[in-house]
Amino acid sequence: MRRARRIAAGLLCLLAGACAPRLMPPGPGAPPDTPAPALQRNVFRTADGIPLFLRHWQAQGEEKAVVLALHGFNDHSGAFAGGPEVIGVGPFLADRGITVYAPDLRGFGTSPNAGLWPGVEALTRDLADLSWLIAARHPQSPLVLLGTSMGGATVLAALADPHPPPADKVVLIAPALRARSTLPPGLAIGLFLVAHSVPWYSATGEGLDIRPSDNLPMLRAMGRDPLVLKETRMDALWGLVNLMDAAFKSPPHLKGLPLLIAYGSHDDLVPEQPLRLFASRLPDPDIQTVRTYPGGWHMLLRDLNAEIPLADIATWITAGEVP
Repeated sequence: MRRARRIAAGLLCLLAGACAPRLMPPGPGAPPDTPAPALQRNVFRTADGIPLFLRHWQAQGEEKAVVLALHGFNDHSGAFAGGPEVIGVGPFLADRGITVYAPDLRGFGTSPNAGLWPGVEALTRDLADLSWLIAARHPQSPLVLLGTSMGGATVLAALADPHPPPADKVVLIAPALRARSTLPPGLAIGLFLVAHSVPWYSATGEGLDIRPSDNLPMLRAMGRDPLVLKETRMDALWGLVNLMDAAFKSPPHLKGLPLLIAYGSHDDLVPEQPLRLFASRLPDPDIQTVRTYPGGWHMLLRDLNAEIPLADIATWITAGEVP
């Protein structure tokens, strides 16, 4: 009987291990001749040796500030490049004297093992390392951390870390703040069960009544973009909620840091209530503000009227005020 119980317990442990959420594996370590982390041409090499593609737009004329821009969930750094369907955040800010860097975050875009969740610790460590490298390259310019959706949550979680990135200002575009405490009853439990029983199961989001932007040509272009992930593993969703939990708890760590949150009134992905709860706990309302754009959507900087919030952001970065 004891032997049978031991065998049963062992099988249950194996089953639990097989069904545990899977994280993106760490990199191979830095090459012997390359200090890690490192900032190279079009590449940010992480502390564990993973090469992450890095876009760069140099400020035109006198450099007024430097922005490190982080993309959203299942997206990549091309979100800031622009094209025939949308204004490019990078070129727009560069034309106004603001240098922009935008990496493919670990687990997304061109990075290895894209589609596997990298983990909160890996995301925030990469952000801190890259921020210090960029600050060292541009010592005379203020460094602004800009994050859209999941990128915004990554910025907040990193600022709450014991080893935060350097930042003179922060801009958050529709930051992902759906912490467990803001989810409908039972949803967090259901996500836990799914992520720990069938973590490999993928969902596409088809059939959901969600409209991320009013820019339909841009959305169609995203649908054709092979670097935009079209399916999401359940354990990746579980990891995203962990990140949003960390971001939602960050306000005590933001004291004294100028912060601008831009939010579209038609945002279907980030409800207004979690954002209101978060904003109510900001420690310095005199320098930390939420700007709501009537008619704006979740992809606010890629909407048809994206030039309006983009111009406001550029003015706030360089002059410290929103028109």
